[in-house]
Amino acid sequence: MYTLHMEKANIVFDVDSTVISEESLEILAEILLQKTPFKKQKEVFFEIEKITNLGMEGKITLQESVEQRMALLPNVNEKDIQKSLEICEQRLTQGIKELIKKLQKQGHEIFVVSGGPDFLIKPLAKKLGIKKRKSSFFALDKNGKYEPKKSKIQNSKTEAIKELMPNKKRKIIMIGDGATDLATLDEIADFFIGYIEHAQREIIINNASFLAKNTHDLEKIIKQILI
Repeated sequence: MYTLHMEKANIVFDVDSTVISEESLEILAEILLQKTPFKKQKEVFFEIEKITNLGMEGKITLQESVEQRMALLPNVNEKDIQKSLEICEQRLTQGIKELIKKLQKQGHEIFVVSGGPDFLIKPLAKKLGIKKRKSSFFALDKNGKYEPKKSKIQNSKTEAIKELMPNKKRKIIMIGDGATDLATLDEIADFFIGYIEHAQREIIINNASFLAKNTHDLEKIIKQILI
């Protein structure tokens, strides 16, 4: 019986609204805003969501987006980080853990590239069995206040991918929901799959050649690309 051969690829996942169902920084904000008066929480969270969307649509840089959002939030402590991580793990996209394991078993190499905070992205990637990842370093002072000048925000996913795989030997597939993910297509990625289960952004819907509404769609598209 003839079996179709699937080419091996480097598959890069965004995290926010792709690997997890929400934005990691918004999950952190949920925890931090519990320290503020209830009436103010809704107002601040609405502003944070607005800034997030501006960044994801490419209307402001990721660095601007992070700085503006962190300026609205109380200081961060270790308990806040741990609680946020627990919620991130609870909000993994349905089927994503199983799909990543399946792709790894097929011989594909899996990467994570995210603008989210390293203190959330690193342990999340580890839980998913992904060793190679790039995310943003959020510098915090001794009181937990965000320090923008000492932080290193992952503005360019193309540069992150280049650092993760300096010698490109396989085709690269980028999977994500935002403008910075899409930008990799012209710069380094061979294929881009827009992931629209959790966020439907106009820039992605209008420009992505492939759109996945769930992990089942995603698996089928990857197979279609590589066979």
